[in-house]
Amino acid sequence: MQGLYAEQRTLEPGISLSQDIARHLYMRQFCGKAVIVTDLPGARISAVRKQWLIIERSAQREKASTLKLTRVQELSRQVAHAQRFRFIASPPQEHPERDVFFVLPTDQVMLPASCQTLYMTCHVERSWYEDLTRQLHEGALVVVYQEVGGPNG
Repeated sequence: MQGLYAEQRTLEPGISLSQDIARHLYMRQFCGKAVIVTDLPGARISAVRKQWLIIERSAQREKASTLKLTRVQELSRQVAHAQRFRFIASPPQEHPERDVFFVLPTDQVMLPASCQTLYMTCHVERSWYEDLTRQLHEGALVVVYQEVGGPNG
């Protein structure tokens, strides 16, 4: 992982994995595309999307109650961008126009050139993990959830 950033995350009590991913992803939404490696892409996409909408509504409420013009403009930009974010439970090469991809740890994955965040939420084979991280550009972030650990081996 030369030239990549790595972040170990541990869930806070009362915070689900989907909540944490959605919050983290919301903060990185302008960085580029993201790939989330999970054992349950169908269930995970639904849960993260639900949390995404909650965050979006919260930002809209904050925008409505804020008097500071610069903050209103910042929140307007964030919300508008978040509303255009497109999630899919399939590898990036199948729908490259999407923004967030939920993939199985056994999928053949070709990361999009603009992928800047890789979330590891389950155990994967070391060789698969290394193949995936080799595709990331310098400065990309790999987020590993601590209770699930990184690659096996």
